[in-house]
Amino acid sequence: KQWYQRRVAITAGGVVVCIKCSGSHRDLGVHISKVRSLELDVKAWTDDMVSVFHRIGNRRANEYFEKTLDTATHPRPPPDSDMKLRESFIEEKYTRGSWSAVITSPVEELNRQLMEVVQTDQLHKTLALLMSGADVKHIDHKFDPSRRTPYLMALACGQKAQAQLLLLNDADPVLPQENNEPTDSVIVFPSCPIKSF
Repeated sequence: KQWYQRRVAITAGGVVVCIKCSGSHRDLGVHISKVRSLELDVKAWTDDMVSVFHRIGNRRANEYFEKTLDTATHPRPPPDSDMKLRESFIEEKYTRGSWSAVITSPVEELNRQLMEVVQTDQLHKTLALLMSGADVKHIDHKFDPSRRTPYLMALACGQKAQAQLLLLNDADPVLPQENNEPTDSVIVFPSCPIKSF
């Protein structure tokens, strides 16, 4: 079989794992790990989705999820390891974030940084902010008076891969409403404001 026939993707993080690890990822729940087959879920693999995986990938994702991993004390499970060892490692890595490079800023600062980074092509930074607690549905009226969520900001800036990554992490693609306004009465957003970091 081809390599892709034995592998599945974890969509929220932009990584590819083996079929053996996919069961453990599924057991974590979709709020942590969304699993898609590279072979069977062909409709899921849009150009934007593929772009997310090319731009993050296992190496960049592990720069975040395994930042402080000491492989001498916590080695990665080898391909022939038993299920308990795999489950334990995957839970430590993704649920507990035991080795993650968590950004320890207040949530307001994480949200501000998220609104800035989605205007760029720095998907790995978006992933780190989301995993550190930035709110994918946050609206900052001071930062952006147009009421854009990070998803809508990414779209306004032409960052389709950013928008896809945000959707994979539960962004709402619908324009937020205030004062019971119908969605179609809201004006089209102005161009990308690009804020400095």
